[in-house]
Amino acid sequence: MRMNKLLYLPLLLGFMAATAFAVDDKPAPVDAKTLAAVAAKAWSPYQSVKRPELPAVKQKAWVRTPVDAFVLAQLEAKGLKPSPDADRGAYIRRATLDAWGLLPTPEEVQAFVNDKSPDAYEKVVDKLLNDSRYGERWGRHCCGRE
Repeated sequence: MRMNKLLYLPLLLGFMAATAFAVDDKPAPVDAKTLAAVAAKAWSPYQSVKRPELPAVKQKAWVRTPVDAFVLAQLEAKGLKPSPDADRGAYIRRATLDAWGLLPTPEEVQAFVNDKSPDAYEKVVDKLLNDSRYGERWGRHCCGRE
């Protein structure tokens, strides 16, 4: 049985070589328009970036940004529902732990919970990213300390 398998490989390669030589060596003539059309359809890193169409979703109120529409479309395709928004206390704890590797102080949590300005989320994220603790946490990955 093993000998038969070893015999098939040279036969297959010989057949492929014979058929390759049987094909006409002259390629069909290609005009410039055809070549340009094929090249235009092919992927190229030089093509301009195009904004994709937003997918249709059922829960339009959940979508705040275009990225949300793509996430929600995938969730709905799998029969899932998005989780409810985290409360402000949970949000700052999660964001601080993710950015710094530490929990925020109770005073920082209370200040964020009491901040009712429309840009409160942006302010806390900017604060987290501009702090040196953010660089210390992610710098450990580069230095092999984690």
